[in-house]
Amino acid sequence: MRGHVLPKVLIAALLTGSLMLSAAVSADTAVERVGWPDVSFDQAVPTLESVLGYAPGERITSVDQAHIYLRALAAAMPERTRMVEYARSWEGRPLVYFLVGTEETMARVDEIKAGMQALADPAELSDERVESLIDDLPAVVWLAYGVHGNEISSTDAGLQTAYHMLAARGAPFDTIRENTLVAIDPSQNPDGRERFLNHFRETYGIAPSTSAIAAERREPWPAGRTNHYLFDLNRDWLPLTQPEVIGRVATFQEFFPLVHVDIHEMGTDSSYFFPPPAQPFNPHYVNAQEEMLDAYGRNNAKWFDLFGFEYFTQAVYDAYYPGYGDSWPAFHGSVGMTFEMASARGLAGERRNGEIVTYADGVQRHFVTSVGTIETASTNREAFLSNFVEYRRSADVGEHGGPREYLIPLAGDASAVHKLASNLVRHGIEIRRTTEAGSACDSDMPEGSYLVSSRQPAGRMVRTFLEQESPMAEDFLAEQERRRALGLRAELYDILGWSLPSLYNVEVQPCDRVSIDAEVFDGSGVPAYAQPATSQVGWLVPWGTQAAGRFLAAAQRAGLKVQGADEVMTIFGRRYERGTLVVRIADNPERDAGELHMMVSHLAEMSGAEVVATGTSYSEEGVSFGSSSVMSLPAPRIALAWDDPTTSYSAGNTRFVLERQYGYPVEPVRVEHLPADELDRFDVVILPDGGNYANALGERGVDRLKEWVGRGGVLVAMSGGMRFAAQDDVGLLPTDLERLADGKPEGDHEGDVVDGTQLEDQDAYQSAILPEAPRPDSIPGVLLRTKTTTDTWLSAGVRDGVAFMVEGRDVYRPLTLDEGWNALYFEAPDNIEAGGHLWAENKAQWAFKPAVVQASYGDGIVIGFVSDPTFRAALDGANVVFLNAVLRGPGHTARLR
Repeated sequence: MRGHVLPKVLIAALLTGSLMLSAAVSADTAVERVGWPDVSFDQAVPTLESVLGYAPGERITSVDQAHIYLRALAAAMPERTRMVEYARSWEGRPLVYFLVGTEETMARVDEIKAGMQALADPAELSDERVESLIDDLPAVVWLAYGVHGNEISSTDAGLQTAYHMLAARGAPFDTIRENTLVAIDPSQNPDGRERFLNHFRETYGIAPSTSAIAAERREPWPAGRTNHYLFDLNRDWLPLTQPEVIGRVATFQEFFPLVHVDIHEMGTDSSYFFPPPAQPFNPHYVNAQEEMLDAYGRNNAKWFDLFGFEYFTQAVYDAYYPGYGDSWPAFHGSVGMTFEMASARGLAGERRNGEIVTYADGVQRHFVTSVGTIETASTNREAFLSNFVEYRRSADVGEHGGPREYLIPLAGDASAVHKLASNLVRHGIEIRRTTEAGSACDSDMPEGSYLVSSRQPAGRMVRTFLEQESPMAEDFLAEQERRRALGLRAELYDILGWSLPSLYNVEVQPCDRVSIDAEVFDGSGVPAYAQPATSQVGWLVPWGTQAAGRFLAAAQRAGLKVQGADEVMTIFGRRYERGTLVVRIADNPERDAGELHMMVSHLAEMSGAEVVATGTSYSEEGVSFGSSSVMSLPAPRIALAWDDPTTSYSAGNTRFVLERQYGYPVEPVRVEHLPADELDRFDVVILPDGGNYANALGERGVDRLKEWVGRGGVLVAMSGGMRFAAQDDVGLLPTDLERLADGKPEGDHEGDVVDGTQLEDQDAYQSAILPEAPRPDSIPGVLLRTKTTTDTWLSAGVRDGVAFMVEGRDVYRPLTLDEGWNALYFEAPDNIEAGGHLWAENKAQWAFKPAVVQASYGDGIVIGFVSDPTFRAALDGANVVFLNAVLRGPGHTARLR
């Protein structure tokens, strides 16, 4: 401590000398601080202390304990509560919501859900019916706590909100419970919360350690923020890959709450944030939503002023990316909000100015904004319901502008087309599937293609999801350019590009007139290929689709011997493009033809891949099965670098893509253990994005990794991993990072005096203050489109247009022909943008630069991805080239030949 008085909560902890976590805060202090003034309580409602043995804010409540307390509330007040499980985490923990209302409200929960679903499609209702529902329905308020597992105080705030909504007597509770139905999600990320708590329990002593470097406040890799697969669940609302979010999105569409609050923590030295949010706003927000955000903010500010709490608004946290828990609901007509509290990262933390932030501080503040939010929704119930209806109605009639329809032809990768359509349905967007072939807006539409109308209640969501860019306001962009000219960071919180067609590399065509018969698609019943016929020779699987990737992964895992053709073949008049898989009966003698046919048929059904029986291995044009260009693809054993210095998101996302999207196991290996002799058991090593690999491995580790590659290993280096491989002192990839094109050259600064200059105008001054030999300006997350080199196996099956999410400033010079291959490289400046706004100088410098490179190293191969191909498991279009590297790469090294 730095010479200031210990706060009361720490004195209490020190005096008890107890190892119990409850020692951190005295019960009297906790009750005094976590509560509401001037209310009485119904003694029939159990308190947290009576059930769990400690007062609010005194201990960090686990997920199991939170559920125990909520069940106790439900047992005491069964007519006024309902607890519902809506999902299970990867580690098997239940995710629940807890409904609180009056007896009358709870008796009609199903009726309320039906009413909100009816209002969500107002075109089907008369004006009288709309008015009747608005007059009758309560305001549904959804309070979602702890999506980041180590942002801990919100869960206990949710428990106190539930208690007060049931037990408190007096203002504002008597009024707000009459007008609302409140849903409390106590922990959106139970796996992450338990990971944090396990660490905290293991490192806690007899009193809270408040130092920023104290063990209990500094989690080891990967920390508790993320779920089991290390996903940031607050960014999964658009890709919908994780069960926690998939369940949440489905539940949202049962209730269509008027407000959805996502409740977080931020750095200890901050104060508290609630909306209105910062600029930029997504352009598909409407004025009424901004006005409602202001109303919620003003009411929360009123309570914070009365309690004497600090806060800020309209800064840092913007409303642009549509895949947050506070933004996605807005595109259904609700109001979404983020609340952020300075985190104690334990029971107490010390700020730089010496102030102490306690866990109870966070619980109390989140509790106050929770109640303030319910109050605002209650007070404005009819107006907010009317705004919800008008949002849905105006989208239905197309007031947002844009094309009437978006066409998704069943072309290219059919499995990706079907997945995109199914995901849109999951988002609550109406999709139609064509029942006949036709054409529209110069696009051929085979039967089974999809139509997405923007004239529907979720029409604004359709536009922001399917269009290449959701434009930011011109004045905001001008301010960012001004800041960049001064070397300041752009005021952007997350990525700028998310266009789903670009993420999937699927063609989507805007169109205003469509005359093709179609029926509503419910997301199921995706058409499958016919079962493969029997054969006496084998089967072919055309490569280049998500389904073919699943087939290969399953076949390798099942022990099936598979080959891959690096060149084109033509068999019985059909052209099979590069990458086609070959399953020969002769290569699998341990199974007879009938058994092998059953196995191949099962794999085809499971994967959705097209599998074609062939009665010959003779190719009328191109290579035949016996060619040296038809390579054996044995099942690789894959090591994934794990722990520091890897970026946990990248490591987890990569593991998820391989294990859950393709069913292929990987073995996470801590970076410090990569130099071990056990490395020789692996065929592939993946270095995900990360920091200083060279420092973590040490000189011996780097030499060991190079030796392993040189003897035939495949090293797949992604983003920061590629940066490591390309270092001069590592020498695994023969490329170099670029400086800023046309940047200020390095000057001669020998001595203390330099030659004089004359700065004649403002432009000269701006040039003078630029740093010397700078790196390119950082890209804040934009989708960049690529072209494909067709002369390497690494690009087999990869179609032009694959987009990568580019963040940061890593741009590399292309490999020369004697160094290796630029398997994929970025498009020309006028076609490089696939989603989001790219700074002009980035557009010029990134054009025609490598996105994926391949180089030999001894008998092995090094493959570099400039950007992470598994980013948020959302880049489905990049999966083929990633699978080529990981599942097909070992077949192209001398080690396995």
